Formats: sequence, structure tokens, C-alpha cells
Amino acid sequence: MKFIPSPLEQFEILPVIPVRFGPIDFSISNDFIIGGLLIFFLYVYFSALRGPDNSSYIIPGRWQAVVYLIQKLVMNLLTGNVNNKKAELFFSSFIYVICNNTWYELNRVNSL
Repeated sequence: MKFIPSPLEQFEILPVIPVRFGPIDFSISNDFIIGGLLIFFLYVYFSALRGPDNSSYIIPGRWQAVVYLIQKLVMNLLTGNVNNKKAELFFSSFIYVICNNTWYELNRVNSL
């Protein structure tokens, strides 16, 4: 009998390192670890983009152009619906969800 996973399993948050202080749960979950790794790798990536004189590149590379196009797409979708401060929050949330879903799908495909 083959087990068919539920599509909602991708949103399940599982404690990896359980930590409890009385009734308060400070467990480190899979979502926390993925978010931390994402922030770490983004920091390493953007710090590696520095030039030899410790200045940022003026001419955008391919990755910078892709990120700008995604940001422009999301901002165009949000124009007229929300103000500018909320648009930045929605953009950050959108990129976070896209990265987590991509990470989940890559791991799910590799485990099959």
C-alpha cells in the first residue's frame, strides 16, 4: 500500500529541538531553521557581491536583475491596493513564501 501525502503537510511546523520553560514552548522548528539558513545565505551572497575596493557593483548582474524584476512585478501587482510601507511587507512575505515552497518542493522531489 502506497501512502499518499496530504498537500497540507508542507505547512506543518515540526519541532526539531524541543525547549520548554514551564507552559511556554521555545522549540526550534523546521521553519525557524529554514528561515535562519535563508538569512545566512543571503548575507553571505550579498557580502560576496562587494568589489575589490569594498563598494557595491554599479552595473547589475544577472541575479540582481532577476531580483529587481520580481520586486517590480510584486510592486506593480500591489500598486493602488496598499500603501508603500505595506507593499514592502507584502514583498518580503511573498519572497519568503516562494523560497520556502521551492525548498520544500526540491526536498520532496529528491526524497521520491
